[in-house]
Amino acid sequence: MEKTETKETTKATVVTLLARAFGLPVAGINLEERLGKKAYINSLGLDCAWKRWPDVLKIVRITRLSVYKEIGDVALTEIEAEDKMGGRRGALGSASAANMVLIKGYPNELCETRAMNRLLRRALLPYLYEEYEKNIANMTQEERTMLAEYVSDFGRVSAEEMPTEGEGDQTQQMTLITNEEMAQIKPYLERILAAESEEGLEGVGIAIKEKTLELTSQQITKLKDAYRNRKAAIQKKSTVPKSDKETEDKGAS
Repeated sequence: MEKTETKETTKATVVTLLARAFGLPVAGINLEERLGKKAYINSLGLDCAWKRWPDVLKIVRITRLSVYKEIGDVALTEIEAEDKMGGRRGALGSASAANMVLIKGYPNELCETRAMNRLLRRALLPYLYEEYEKNIANMTQEERTMLAEYVSDFGRVSAEEMPTEGEGDQTQQMTLITNEEMAQIKPYLERILAAESEEGLEGVGIAIKEKTLELTSQQITKLKDAYRNRKAAIQKKSTVPKSDKETEDKGAS
């Protein structure tokens, strides 16, 4: 009987082929089927490529233009660099409630990561595609055909530039929301974040449902995302054995 290749097997095969083609570690590549077979280089992949071509970019200055302190703030970091020809390059990275998941995000760190990744991609992509052209010559026609579906946008975006639901797990669609809209739902977001039990969270949910007729679809989506992630965090915490909780509490004190 012919063995049917599963989606996960296919994904693993494609990631392996991309790693071979671009000279990157397998762990340095992510593949998002939900985005239409989009493959991208993550932070590890970019760092490995930079290590291979270290003269491509020299970081000159990292400036935190603004810091995220509470819901509604925007963390903004600018990174300036010099390329091997002496030219100046720069990139901005931002993180706010509008482009990240509130529960698991680290906005002040994330904005710097986004800026760095944008800068590295711009500098390294020409080298990576030169490597690709050289390496696919040694691949079979079947392998080249499989790669063709994934390679057109490879390297143009990274995981850190997408809203994250978990580290390295990009399963959240971006919800764009204005500052005015964010200010309107800020009290509800803060109540969601402060909830310590599912019962408390449900109370917030009831209050939000009573308000939905006055909210935009973007506001509702943002609240649903925050609610779902907070609920998952509470449920995960409740499954930790008591002994482990005590250890965590002692470690935190």
